[in-house]
Amino acid sequence: MFLTDLNGVLGTLKSPDFIAGASILVIFAVFIALIFKRRVVLAVDITMTILLIAALAFGYNVVFSVLSFAYMTFIAVVAIINAGIFRHYIANPTDKIKGSSKLFVNNNLVENKVTDQATMIKEISEAVTNLSKTKTGALITFERKDSLDEYIKTGTVINSPITKELIQTIFYPGTRLHDGAIVIRDNIIVSASVYYTPTTKPLSGKYGARHRAAMGISETTDSVTIIVSEETGRISIAADGNLVPIALDNFERSLNDYLEVQDL
Repeated sequence: MFLTDLNGVLGTLKSPDFIAGASILVIFAVFIALIFKRRVVLAVDITMTILLIAALAFGYNVVFSVLSFAYMTFIAVVAIINAGIFRHYIANPTDKIKGSSKLFVNNNLVENKVTDQATMIKEISEAVTNLSKTKTGALITFERKDSLDEYIKTGTVINSPITKELIQTIFYPGTRLHDGAIVIRDNIIVSASVYYTPTTKPLSGKYGARHRAAMGISETTDSVTIIVSEETGRISIAADGNLVPIALDNFERSLNDYLEVQDL
Protein backbone atom coordinates (compact mmCIF):
# COMPACT_ATOMS: atom_id res chain seq x y z
CA MET A 1 0.00 0.00 0.00
CA PHE A 2 2.81 2.34 1.04
CA LEU A 3 4.81 1.52 -2.10
CA THR A 4 1.73 2.11 -4.22
CA ASP A 5 1.19 5.54 -2.65
CA LEU A 6 4.88 6.33 -3.01
CA ASN A 7 4.87 5.37 -6.66
CA GLY A 8 1.80 7.52 -7.14
CA VAL A 9 3.53 10.52 -5.59
CA LEU A 10 6.67 9.97 -7.66
CA GLY A 11 4.56 9.59 -10.76
CA THR A 12 2.86 12.90 -10.01
CA LEU A 13 6.20 14.63 -9.43
CA LYS A 14 7.48 13.34 -12.76
CA SER A 15 4.39 14.33 -14.71
CA PRO A 16 4.75 17.09 -17.33
CA ASP A 17 1.88 19.06 -15.79
CA PHE A 18 3.47 19.13 -12.34
CA ILE A 19 6.92 20.00 -13.70
CA ALA A 20 5.51 22.78 -15.84
CA GLY A 21 3.47 24.22 -12.98
CA ALA A 22 6.37 24.00 -10.52
CA SER A 23 8.76 25.66 -12.96
CA ILE A 24 6.33 28.56 -13.43
CA LEU A 25 6.03 29.02 -9.65
CA VAL A 26 9.81 28.99 -9.20
CA ILE A 27 10.31 31.44 -12.04
CA PHE A 28 7.61 33.72 -10.67
CA ALA A 29 9.15 33.62 -7.17
CA VAL A 30 12.63 34.49 -8.48
CA PHE A 31 11.21 37.28 -10.61
CA ILE A 32 9.23 38.85 -7.73
CA ALA A 33 12.19 38.56 -5.32
CA LEU A 34 14.49 40.39 -7.70
CA ILE A 35 11.86 43.01 -8.49
CA PHE A 36 11.55 43.83 -4.80
CA LYS A 37 15.32 44.28 -4.70
CA ARG A 38 15.04 46.68 -7.65
CA ARG A 39 17.08 44.40 -9.86
CA VAL A 40 14.62 44.56 -12.74
CA VAL A 41 17.08 43.97 -15.57
CA LEU A 42 18.67 41.06 -13.74
CA ALA A 43 15.24 39.65 -12.94
CA VAL A 44 14.19 39.63 -16.58
CA ASP A 45 17.54 38.26 -17.68
CA ILE A 46 17.45 35.34 -15.24
CA THR A 47 13.78 34.68 -15.96
CA MET A 48 14.37 34.49 -19.69
CA THR A 49 17.30 32.12 -19.19
CA ILE A 50 15.25 29.80 -16.97
CA LEU A 51 12.31 29.95 -19.37
CA LEU A 52 14.43 29.01 -22.36
CA ILE A 53 15.95 26.07 -20.50
CA ALA A 54 12.53 24.97 -19.24
CA ALA A 55 11.02 25.31 -22.70
CA LEU A 56 13.70 23.12 -24.23
CA ALA A 57 13.40 20.52 -21.46
CA PHE A 58 9.64 20.33 -21.05
CA GLY A 59 8.10 22.15 -23.97
CA TYR A 60 7.57 19.06 -26.08
CA ASN A 61 5.84 17.16 -23.29
CA VAL A 62 3.53 19.94 -22.17
CA VAL A 63 2.57 21.26 -25.56
CA PHE A 64 -0.68 19.31 -25.46
CA SER A 65 -1.18 19.37 -21.69
CA VAL A 66 -3.71 21.37 -19.72
CA LEU A 67 -1.04 23.90 -18.70
CA SER A 68 0.48 24.28 -22.15
CA PHE A 69 -1.53 27.36 -23.05
CA ALA A 70 -0.67 29.17 -19.79
CA TYR A 71 2.94 28.04 -20.03
CA MET A 72 3.47 29.24 -23.58
CA THR A 73 1.54 32.47 -22.88
CA PHE A 74 3.83 33.19 -19.95
CA ILE A 75 6.89 32.68 -22.16
CA ALA A 76 5.47 35.05 -24.75
CA VAL A 77 4.63 37.76 -22.18
CA VAL A 78 8.06 37.68 -20.56
CA ALA A 79 9.73 37.68 -23.96
CA ILE A 80 7.79 40.83 -24.90
CA ILE A 81 8.73 42.50 -21.60
CA ASN A 82 12.36 41.54 -22.10
CA ALA A 83 12.37 42.90 -25.64
CA GLY A 84 10.83 46.17 -24.44
CA ILE A 85 13.37 46.67 -21.69
CA PHE A 86 16.35 45.91 -23.89
CA ARG A 87 15.01 47.54 -27.05
CA HIS A 88 17.12 50.66 -26.47
CA TYR A 89 20.27 48.66 -25.91
CA ILE A 90 19.69 46.41 -28.89
CA ALA A 91 19.37 49.48 -31.08
CA ASN A 92 22.38 51.11 -29.36
CA PRO A 93 24.61 48.23 -28.20
CA THR A 94 27.31 50.58 -26.90
CA ASP A 95 24.97 52.39 -24.51
CA LYS A 96 25.64 52.22 -20.79
CA ILE A 97 23.03 50.47 -18.65
CA LYS A 98 21.90 52.73 -15.82
CA GLY A 99 23.28 51.73 -12.48
CA SER A 100 26.37 50.08 -13.94
CA SER A 101 29.44 50.25 -11.74
CA LYS A 102 31.83 50.36 -14.65
CA LEU A 103 34.37 53.12 -14.49
CA PHE A 104 34.52 53.76 -18.23
CA VAL A 105 31.54 54.65 -20.39
CA ASN A 106 30.85 54.85 -24.07
CA ASN A 107 30.64 57.56 -26.66
CA ASN A 108 26.88 58.09 -26.39
CA LEU A 109 26.86 60.88 -23.82
CA VAL A 110 23.81 62.91 -24.79
CA GLU A 111 21.96 62.35 -21.51
CA ASN A 112 24.90 62.72 -19.11
CA LYS A 113 27.10 65.23 -20.88
CA VAL A 114 28.01 68.37 -18.96
CA THR A 115 26.95 70.95 -21.52
CA ASP A 116 27.78 74.23 -19.79
CA GLN A 117 31.18 75.45 -18.66
CA ALA A 118 29.93 76.68 -15.27
CA THR A 119 28.78 73.19 -14.27
CA MET A 120 32.00 71.66 -15.56
CA ILE A 121 34.15 74.11 -13.58
CA LYS A 122 32.11 73.46 -10.43
CA GLU A 123 32.58 69.68 -10.74
CA ILE A 124 36.30 70.08 -11.32
CA SER A 125 36.63 72.61 -8.51
CA GLU A 126 35.01 70.25 -6.01
CA ALA A 127 37.21 67.37 -7.19
CA VAL A 128 40.40 69.45 -7.00
CA THR A 129 39.44 70.70 -3.52
CA ASN A 130 39.10 67.12 -2.26
CA LEU A 131 42.30 66.03 -4.01
CA SER A 132 44.15 68.96 -2.46
CA LYS A 133 42.87 68.25 1.05
CA THR A 134 43.89 64.58 0.81
CA LYS A 135 47.21 65.41 -0.90
CA THR A 136 46.35 63.25 -3.89
CA GLY A 137 48.51 64.13 -6.90
CA ALA A 138 46.64 65.03 -10.08
CA LEU A 139 47.07 66.48 -13.57
CA ILE A 140 44.01 67.80 -15.42
CA THR A 141 44.54 69.23 -18.90
CA PHE A 142 42.05 71.20 -21.00
CA GLU A 143 42.53 70.95 -24.75
CA ARG A 144 42.05 74.30 -26.47
CA LYS A 145 42.67 75.12 -30.13
CA ASP A 146 45.82 73.01 -30.42
CA SER A 147 44.99 69.32 -30.82
CA LEU A 148 46.27 66.95 -28.15
CA ASP A 149 45.61 63.80 -30.20
CA GLU A 150 49.30 62.90 -30.22
CA TYR A 151 49.33 62.83 -26.41
CA ILE A 152 45.89 61.26 -25.99
CA LYS A 153 47.19 58.20 -27.84
CA THR A 154 49.64 57.55 -24.99
CA GLY A 155 46.82 57.13 -22.48
CA THR A 156 43.62 55.16 -22.03
CA VAL A 157 40.54 56.40 -23.87
CA ILE A 158 37.59 57.06 -21.53
CA ASN A 159 35.13 59.42 -23.27
CA SER A 160 33.21 60.10 -20.08
CA PRO A 161 31.11 62.95 -18.71
CA ILE A 162 32.92 65.05 -16.11
CA THR A 163 32.03 64.24 -12.52
CA LYS A 164 33.99 64.93 -9.35
CA GLU A 165 33.58 61.27 -8.35
CA LEU A 166 35.19 60.01 -11.54
CA ILE A 167 38.10 62.47 -11.33
CA GLN A 168 38.81 61.49 -7.73
CA THR A 169 38.57 57.80 -8.60
CA ILE A 170 41.00 58.11 -11.49
CA PHE A 171 43.65 59.82 -9.37
CA TYR A 172 43.22 57.59 -6.36
CA PRO A 173 46.67 55.97 -5.81
CA GLY A 174 45.21 52.46 -5.91
CA THR A 175 43.92 52.76 -9.49
CA ARG A 176 45.80 51.82 -12.64
CA LEU A 177 45.27 55.25 -14.21
CA HIS A 178 46.35 57.52 -11.37
CA ASP A 179 49.72 58.34 -12.95
CA GLY A 180 49.73 60.80 -15.83
CA ALA A 181 47.07 63.34 -16.80
CA ILE A 182 43.45 63.32 -17.82
CA VAL A 183 42.61 65.29 -20.97
CA ILE A 184 39.34 67.22 -21.24
CA ARG A 185 37.95 68.10 -24.66
CA ASP A 186 34.58 69.80 -25.15
CA ASN A 187 33.57 69.15 -21.53
CA ILE A 188 34.34 65.44 -21.82
CA ILE A 189 37.16 63.44 -20.22
CA VAL A 190 38.54 61.83 -23.37
CA SER A 191 41.58 60.07 -21.94
CA ALA A 192 43.45 59.26 -18.73
CA SER A 193 46.99 58.25 -17.82
CA VAL A 194 48.33 60.57 -20.53
CA TYR A 195 52.04 61.43 -20.46
CA TYR A 196 53.79 64.62 -21.56
CA THR A 197 57.41 65.44 -22.29
CA PRO A 198 58.62 67.38 -19.22
CA THR A 199 60.02 70.86 -19.54
CA THR A 200 63.78 71.35 -19.64
CA LYS A 201 63.42 74.84 -18.20
CA PRO A 202 64.84 75.21 -14.67
CA LEU A 203 62.06 75.84 -12.14
CA SER A 204 62.55 77.87 -9.00
CA GLY A 205 61.43 76.06 -5.90
CA LYS A 206 60.73 72.38 -5.35
CA TYR A 207 58.66 70.92 -8.15
CA GLY A 208 58.04 67.30 -9.02
CA ALA A 209 57.41 65.33 -12.21
CA ARG A 210 53.79 66.47 -12.50
CA HIS A 211 54.74 70.14 -12.51
CA ARG A 212 57.47 69.59 -15.09
CA ALA A 213 55.10 67.59 -17.31
CA ALA A 214 52.44 70.30 -17.05
CA MET A 215 55.00 72.96 -17.95
CA GLY A 216 56.16 70.85 -20.88
CA ILE A 217 52.70 70.57 -22.46
CA SER A 218 52.00 74.27 -21.82
CA GLU A 219 55.16 75.21 -23.76
CA THR A 220 54.15 73.31 -26.89
CA THR A 221 50.36 73.81 -26.94
CA ASP A 222 47.79 76.37 -25.81
CA SER A 223 46.37 73.89 -23.27
CA VAL A 224 45.62 74.72 -19.63
CA THR A 225 46.72 72.19 -17.00
CA ILE A 226 45.80 71.96 -13.33
CA ILE A 227 48.39 70.42 -11.02
CA VAL A 228 47.72 69.12 -7.51
CA SER A 229 50.90 68.41 -5.58
CA GLU A 230 51.13 64.98 -4.02
CA GLU A 231 53.55 66.24 -1.36
CA THR A 232 51.88 69.46 -0.27
CA GLY A 233 48.37 69.40 -1.76
CA ARG A 234 49.02 72.81 -3.30
CA ILE A 235 47.35 73.72 -6.57
CA SER A 236 48.98 75.28 -9.62
CA ILE A 237 47.94 76.04 -13.19
CA ALA A 238 50.30 75.75 -16.16
CA ALA A 239 49.51 77.78 -19.29
CA ASP A 240 51.55 79.57 -21.95
CA GLY A 241 54.79 78.21 -20.51
CA ASN A 242 54.10 79.64 -17.05
CA LEU A 243 53.40 77.91 -13.76
CA VAL A 244 51.18 79.86 -11.36
CA PRO A 245 50.30 78.79 -7.78
CA ILE A 246 46.56 79.13 -7.08
CA ALA A 247 44.97 79.54 -3.64
CA LEU A 248 42.30 76.95 -2.93
CA ASP A 249 39.65 79.52 -2.06
CA ASN A 250 40.30 81.30 -5.36
CA PHE A 251 40.66 78.23 -7.56
CA GLU A 252 37.22 78.18 -9.19
CA ARG A 253 37.41 81.83 -10.23
CA SER A 254 41.01 81.48 -11.48
CA LEU A 255 40.18 78.43 -13.58
CA ASN A 256 37.21 80.20 -15.10
CA ASP A 257 39.44 83.17 -15.98
CA TYR A 258 42.03 80.93 -17.64
CA LEU A 259 39.43 79.13 -19.72
CA GLU A 260 37.66 82.31 -20.73
CA VAL A 261 40.93 83.88 -21.88
CA GLN A 262 41.74 80.77 -23.87
CA ASP A 263 38.35 80.88 -25.56
CA LEU A 264 38.81 84.42 -26.84
